[in-house]
Amino acid sequence: MTSYKTKAQNAAEVIRDRIRHGVYASGQRLDVDEIASDLAMSATPVREALSELQAESFVLNWPHRGSFVADFSPNETAALYDLRAVLEGHAVAVAAKWLTDEDLSNLEDLQERLTAAFRDNDLDLAMVLNEEWHMNIYMAATSAPHIFDFINRLWNDPRSSLSTIPGRPELAQSDHLEILEALRARDGERASALMRVHILNGKNLVLDTPAPDSASAPVK
Repeated sequence: MTSYKTKAQNAAEVIRDRIRHGVYASGQRLDVDEIASDLAMSATPVREALSELQAESFVLNWPHRGSFVADFSPNETAALYDLRAVLEGHAVAVAAKWLTDEDLSNLEDLQERLTAAFRDNDLDLAMVLNEEWHMNIYMAATSAPHIFDFINRLWNDPRSSLSTIPGRPELAQSDHLEILEALRARDGERASALMRVHILNGKNLVLDTPAPDSASAPVK
């Protein structure tokens, strides 16, 4: 049964996704009335949503100035990627012991669909499939309590998003295939090392690449 969501929760979900996808850029002012009109609701639930997103560090609300997408420093971004590398590297090492042949076949199918989405330039679908690919691995780390929840929380942080930079999709797919090969061999240590490199490569690209004028769909 579908759980009920308030208008404020629905608004928060839309705004959060738009920030994560780069539709609302870092530092951009968020016009309450404009968002309310776009979502066909009153301004009140939008204001409630922005307060919720402030608590999640997506939005900054300034008295007499309005609400703005949080502007993250390079140091904050680097620290988040470093933490992701540690947690996700550990998770994939644990998961290597528990992934079934069916799980691995599912990961290979997701990877094929992800490659096709990039080839078709369907970046929204690619982002969804990429996250599903990663999370299916981490969910298998059942003997490491709470790690999936921690990782999921970091993925929802907008600092964790990586705009599509020339060459990045191809490199990411190559990384995925190497990780899958290590998982097929049940080599948790190698899979862990490859995952850490995969994430830190993303960190370096984020820090070394100037922000574009208009953000595109992110990959991780």
